[in-house]
Amino acid sequence: MSFWSVLYYIVVGTSIAFGAFILIAIGLIGMSLKNKYGPVKKSPDSNETVIERIFQWEVIQLLKLAGMFKLSYHEINIILYFFVVPFTWFLMLDALFQFHYLKLSFAFLCIGFFTGCSDFKPFATSFYRKSVQFLLYFNRFGSNYIASSVLICLVVPICIYALLIYFLVR
Repeated sequence: MSFWSVLYYIVVGTSIAFGAFILIAIGLIGMSLKNKYGPVKKSPDSNETVIERIFQWEVIQLLKLAGMFKLSYHEINIILYFFVVPFTWFLMLDALFQFHYLKLSFAFLCIGFFTGCSDFKPFATSFYRKSVQFLLYFNRFGSNYIASSVLICLVVPICIYALLIYFLVR
């Protein structure tokens, strides 16, 4: 891998990690403010945990993103977690192994899916409900939907990004 490739991945990886940290910090600080998606509760006697605050922040960001692209919450959720995030992982894996098979295969899969999907909105709603059922499955292990959502949808992807970035720059 050339010097410029390594430098590129260091800059991109650091930007992603720093951006995620800043967004979480700003989001947590701003949780007491009302926003156009409804009030976010915060009171001195609140037993709200950090996990709940992160979850609320994550939902608010997805709602903002959905509004920006004129999509529903379910649609943006499915697009982000099942198409965008995996595609970025495939980009990084292809760069790591110096080939183009994964990103091209996934891109063709996505093109085929979106070409063949006659109406994405009902599909997204149905698939979102299945995703919620998956997260609720972890209740039997002492978790809850909010904690499972933050762990699986935010912490695990960030760890995967960190691991991929580590292997790209070493």
